[in-house]
Formats: sequence, C-alpha cells, structure tokens
Amino acid sequence: MKHPGEHLQLAKTMDMSKIHLPARAELKLDGIRAVYFQGKFYTRAGKEIVLPKATELFAPARGHVIDIEITLESGKLVDRPTVSGMVNSAIKGGKINESHLYFNIIDCISAVDYVDERATETYDMRLTKIDIFIEQANCRQIRAIPFVDVNTLDELSLEYDRRVADGYEGIVVKNYADQYQYKRSKQWARFKEVRTADLICVMTVDGKGKYTGMIGALQLVGVVEGKYIEVKVGSGMTDYDRGINPDFYLKKIIEVKYNSITRDSITGQASLFLPRFVMVREDK
Repeated sequence: MKHPGEHLQLAKTMDMSKIHLPARAELKLDGIRAVYFQGKFYTRAGKEIVLPKATELFAPARGHVIDIEITLESGKLVDRPTVSGMVNSAIKGGKINESHLYFNIIDCISAVDYVDERATETYDMRLTKIDIFIEQANCRQIRAIPFVDVNTLDELSLEYDRRVADGYEGIVVKNYADQYQYKRSKQWARFKEVRTADLICVMTVDGKGKYTGMIGALQLVGVVEGKYIEVKVGSGMTDYDRGINPDFYLKKIIEVKYNSITRDSITGQASLFLPRFVMVREDK
C-alpha cells in the first residue's frame, strides 16, 4: 500500500436503468473525501489532515478504517469551497475551527482487511459497525449518510430529483449484500446533477507536459444562471481537439458540462465547478 487513501472505493456513474433493485439510495454529500487510518486522517492523495480534536473523537474506531466525507453541516455543493479551504489549511498544519466540520461515515472496514485489500463483510454488516461507532462517539459532528430504500426505477428517479431540488449533488445507490471494493466500482452507482452552458472562447492556453505544443485549455466567458463566468476548460478535450489550430476556437461558442457555479473567495469572480468540454457549437 503506497498510502492510506489509495484503497478507497469510488462510485461509478451509471445508467439508472441498469441498477439492480431493490437498493439503498444514499444522499451524495459534497465535501472532501478522507480516510481515518491508524489514528490519523488522510486525503485520497495520501496527504495527512491534521485534526487534533477529531482524532480524539475517532479514538473508539482504532482497529478499523473509516471512510469519510468531510463537510459543513449542510453537506451541500455551495459549502464545498469553504470545506476545501479548511482542509487545505489543516494539511499545512494550520489551526482551524474543527467544530464547523462534520464527519459523514461512508463505510467502516477492518484495518487488517483494508491493508490486505480483503473483502470479508457485506455492506449490511459494515453498516451495523457504523451505527455502533456513531453511538459510541456520541457527537453531533459524526453522523451516518442519510438514505432511503428504493424498490423501483420510479422511486429511484424521484429520490434523485428530490435531493437535487434540495441543493445536493445527487445520490449514490448501493446494495446491502455487496462487499467493499478497493477501486472505482459499479457496485456504488452515482447519479450527479450535470448542467450545460454555452460560453465564448476568448483565448487558448498553451499545454504543458504531454500537451506541449498543443492546447492546454480554453479560456471561456459568458453568462450562466444570471452570473458572469470566467473559466478555463481542458478536461474533456481529446488529443485531436487540442491539436487543432488555436485560432479555430477564438470567438466560437463552446458547450461545456458543469455541476454548479462557484465563486472565488478572494476576487469574488464566478466560475464553474468541474467544467468539461463538450463541443464547438457551430450551429450558434
């Protein structure tokens, strides 16, 4: 194991019609994914998050690895920049007000199983351990992920629509009989809100590394949901897209996918969260 965060199971975006039902539809909270491992907290990239008070709260979990989503109380998309800033500060050793953070328990795995990448317990069994740990911790900041059981596609679709309407990112669907997978797996099927926007390309940014001599990103501007947006978009572009003469994109309308609108905490400039290039809209 290179670092504690590399083994976390990740959800896979799936077609709703392919989901095995009945299932458990969990609220998809939006924060920072982390893991409690051998008395410390780590990010997915293996960086230690220094949280002295939370470490004390998680003391009863020794012997287990706790898969966590760190959020503010609401767990909504709008709070993610604040959570990210606090966690980044804690990674650097800065003192933060930990009382504002909430630790939403995604899963609980035996430390021995986690290190060896073994799967010996069903999700139903692991949920029982989560309930026991939360009861032992007896702290409002440590909580389970809200969920409902769904039996039909209509119920699943309604639950997704309800969560998105409430300002959340979406849902993650799981089955009680599944075992923990140490990779991205379709056993955890995610459904996230995805929106599209049309923006104008005002310039291109040169690529670096493997994209040297190609386009690294497109600088886009426009009005989205009533807000003036400035954003660089490179994700979603193929090598062919990047190899085109940069002048081709200038003043063209570019369709992008995104999940929400964000705002820079210093400049106040609005941008897009997780923007992805879709296509050049030659028809507009």
